[in-house]
Amino acid sequence: MKSTLIVSALLVGLSAVAGNPTRNFPFFKSAQAPANATDTDVSVFRYDSQIFNAANDLQNDVRIFAADGQEVPFAVQKMTKTKPQIEHNLVPATVKAIKKQGNNLVIFLVPQEHAGMVNGIQLETQAKNFEKMIFTDGSNDGRRWHRVAEPRLFCDYYDYLPYRNDRIAFPRCNYKIFRLTVVTQAEDKPTPLFAMIPEVNKTANQKETIKAFREQPNFKIDKIDFIVSRIGAPAVMPITTGYALNVDSQQVKDKNTELMISSNREPITSLRISSTSANFVRTVNVEIPGAQPEQWQPVSSSGSNRIFSCDFPSFQRRSLNVEIPETRSATYRVTIVNNDSAPLENIKVEAIGPVYRGVMAGRQPGELKVFYGGSGNASVQYDTAGILAKMDKPFETTYDLGAQEPNPNFNKGLSAKQLKILLAGLALVVIVIIGFLVLKFVKKDDTHAATPPPAA
Repeated sequence: MKSTLIVSALLVGLSAVAGNPTRNFPFFKSAQAPANATDTDVSVFRYDSQIFNAANDLQNDVRIFAADGQEVPFAVQKMTKTKPQIEHNLVPATVKAIKKQGNNLVIFLVPQEHAGMVNGIQLETQAKNFEKMIFTDGSNDGRRWHRVAEPRLFCDYYDYLPYRNDRIAFPRCNYKIFRLTVVTQAEDKPTPLFAMIPEVNKTANQKETIKAFREQPNFKIDKIDFIVSRIGAPAVMPITTGYALNVDSQQVKDKNTELMISSNREPITSLRISSTSANFVRTVNVEIPGAQPEQWQPVSSSGSNRIFSCDFPSFQRRSLNVEIPETRSATYRVTIVNNDSAPLENIKVEAIGPVYRGVMAGRQPGELKVFYGGSGNASVQYDTAGILAKMDKPFETTYDLGAQEPNPNFNKGLSAKQLKILLAGLALVVIVIIGFLVLKFVKKDDTHAATPPPAA
């Protein structure tokens, strides 16, 4: 009887320390529904930077409770939007004639009969480092010509600028004949090369470089297609927002500009790097801490880590975003490769990434508590089928999160590891008690067996 009481007391104590579902979460926020909230398909709240910073796993490191202590199941959703997509279909052009006019080339084209209305031309060439100007005219009889596109650059600046243009767009039209005039510009005609040659290669002779671009002896257009564009099926795209970054340090090392950046571990998919410097092109490397101390792991791909800014009267282009796989890191090292160029001035770095939110099915109490933080929490298993079934154009009630507060129950009670140890200890105690009882019972039987029966 005494042993049974001991085991019962242990079980009561175990249930008391185990009955604290929020003990692993250091923070919480109050979530408030709008005062005029009515019936709703789903109730939602948007993850903020404090939750991102504290929670490693957006599902398992977050719990939601009502005022009565009832846990509220939820699903994590990356917010998306649908956006109409433009499909560009290519219709082969038939070349009727090619004429040479000095240094210029005149090409006469006709679209195929089924092409209908066309709105552009795509030129295909294997050439690199070239620069031409194209005039586009249309006609129905070959005598009266109408300008359909003002002069456009047909160019590739492979060695100096990550920019290539091989499409000429114009308003939709259905002329029977098109005339392309491919013009080699005069050597003194200003172009983006004037700005970019000294930036990329300070030893290059500007005049000779531009001449080589414009007068390639073996330049050849391999194929020409008409473009027929139409609105296609909408595409599902993530909704993105800006996230704050802190530039903790900036220094020049081995001619490169190194920036150490900290964040609140928001999900980031691109970095936008801007500068007050004009006419530049740079390679940018983005890294995050590796598994070992002082080890860095690259996250930017080689094909998307070149940025440039070209400010020229006839050509203004900027491509300042460095795309990276979705990453949640507290620290980033950004290296801007300057080579022999001067470091960029007044650098700013901005982050862009997707928006996440927690989604609960139906109407919930007006006030909830969202507990979060820690790591390695037990995996939560919710039946989210009902929640996800309402995701197609739901009527939503959006909860506003309050300020971050410390969880007064944090680390009170036993952790999962401590519970395992306690259970193992309890099992051992039970085994010992059972063994003791069995041994006592066996000894009692042996005593009865050794006592001789009384004499008759």
